Amino acid sequence: MREPAEFEVGAYRYRSAPLSAMDQVHLVRRLAPILTALRKAAQSGDALAMIGPAVEALGSMPDEAVDYVINACMGGVTRQKPGDTGWAKVWQPSVRRPIFDDLSGFEVISITANVVMAEVGPFWAGLASSLSAVSRA
Repeated sequence: MREPAEFEVGAYRYRSAPLSAMDQVHLVRRLAPILTALRKAAQSGDALAMIGPAVEALGSMPDEAVDYVINACMGGVTRQKPGDTGWAKVWQPSVRRPIFDDLSGFEVISITANVVMAEVGPFWAGLASSLSAVSRA
């Protein structure tokens, strides 16, 4: 069983529960345009050059795909309570909105990006490793 990813956004510490295998597959499907744009831009070797294509790909994604990615990623996120007294859910999946009023759109995107990195990073690393092995055979 994979461990939850922990990260900080703003003044809070967050934890994301691992997504199921099928949720990971659907996440990768919907993020494919952004990941493809990032891969192409990364070939230039200029980190700043990656921002434009990623933003353009995000902007061209259908609202339904963006909603899916955010809802899937935020659904398993908890925030550490003040005084280290436990963790509280941050997202209401049925209405697709934050439970905490202090979460801005930018913070929702930042939290979602952290979950995506935790969930999709290993997928792409495994794929790259598999392709490398096939090309050596």
